[in-house]
Amino acid sequence: MRKRAKIIATLGPSSASEETVAAMMRAGADAFRINFSHGSEEDWKNYARAVRSAERRLGRWVALIGDLTGPSVRLGELIKSIYVKRGEIVELKKARESDGEYVPVPLEEFFDGVEEGDELLVDEGRVRLRVLEVGVDRVKAQAVVDGVIKSRKSLAIFGKELGIPTFTERDARCARIAIEQGFDYVAMSFVRSGADVRLLRDFLSTEGGEEVKVISKIETKAGVKRLEEIAAESDAIMVARGDLGNFFPLEEIPRLQREIIDTSLYLGRPVIIATQLLESLMYSPVPTRSEVVDVMVAVREGVDALMLAGETAAGRYPVEAVRWMRRIVERTEFEQRPMQQGFGTTEGLYDRFARGIALLAESLGAKIAVYTRSGRTAARISRYRPPTDIHAGSSSERVARQLSVLWGVSPIVLGRLKSREEALEALITKLREERAVSFGDIVVLAYGIREGATEAVRIVQV
Repeated sequence: MRKRAKIIATLGPSSASEETVAAMMRAGADAFRINFSHGSEEDWKNYARAVRSAERRLGRWVALIGDLTGPSVRLGELIKSIYVKRGEIVELKKARESDGEYVPVPLEEFFDGVEEGDELLVDEGRVRLRVLEVGVDRVKAQAVVDGVIKSRKSLAIFGKELGIPTFTERDARCARIAIEQGFDYVAMSFVRSGADVRLLRDFLSTEGGEEVKVISKIETKAGVKRLEEIAAESDAIMVARGDLGNFFPLEEIPRLQREIIDTSLYLGRPVIIATQLLESLMYSPVPTRSEVVDVMVAVREGVDALMLAGETAAGRYPVEAVRWMRRIVERTEFEQRPMQQGFGTTEGLYDRFARGIALLAESLGAKIAVYTRSGRTAARISRYRPPTDIHAGSSSERVARQLSVLWGVSPIVLGRLKSREEALEALITKLREERAVSFGDIVVLAYGIREGATEAVRIVQV
């Protein structure tokens, strides 16, 4: 059984070694995320080296995703964590560090935007505080629930967006590192408009990273409102449920998730689900029943990829988290195909060509093998969720890595080839060698349509 929805694992202290990365790849990880909000530049480089080394050892191509911090507010350093009880008064001060007597908040814009009566959400709402008093550089608040406040955790004012640029100086430094280390995607946080995405894309091009693809994280009211505009400028969309919960009531999140998935797929953009998918695996080797159902729902809704965050970055069971995710995905896909959509109004010539390949393969009970220079043809075929394997060959390692997060696509790197005819022959030979096709299999062979092409599709029986 081959899973079609992909798994993205976040790297951190629990998964920093090459051995753990390789174990997660064997368990089913298709891509790795590095969160630039945590760790040091040296940590990020070590993570990237571990991934590339494991990739070479296992002979698989996996994507590296750099997640920019964006205009988020994070606490400063706490020498010791602060334990709060419901009803207890907590003081927040403008500072970079604290010994635990108060909560340090290094960002001035937070104090400019906070008001009496606001609800503060620490660590994606695990700690909730009600603001009682506001000063120039300090805030007094009352704990609404029991909890623990730790260093560098997120801090949000429920329902409010602060006046901080979406692409910060820190993001620029991190994006340069992503380019230098050969990252395949950069995820932009708190995207509010298509202009934000264009700003990042222009920066990447200027710095020599024009081949790096952009994932837009939808996590604010402005992002939801301008989703179509943002998707049009992006290479992929991420449903960042953690921060969506800082702007919308929690009971609204399931509806928003479905809305963002449907819109992204309708517009032909791959979509990733993130946050608290298997969070209990931070501490337990077995997920809860509700987490299993949550993952199953996302798979049935047709997402391209599911992202593990703290489960693999800081949890006790990073490999088990990937293994469980794979089990749930495979079982769900065995029982039910993802929901299909009507794509007619958003299709161009190339989309219809890809849909024709998907329909032809389905009618023949055939596998799909496509040669693609840029990856776009394979991405278009993936959009239609055919009930068959999609093997995508390319001469570019970067393209193969970028394809690794797309639903149903198995990337293959081919050597330098003189013609498309030679590429198709090399692709089918490679599939035979890897036993991805067997004697008697029907294969729909294709390459990206181009102007003047008269033979873009071929049917062969192995």
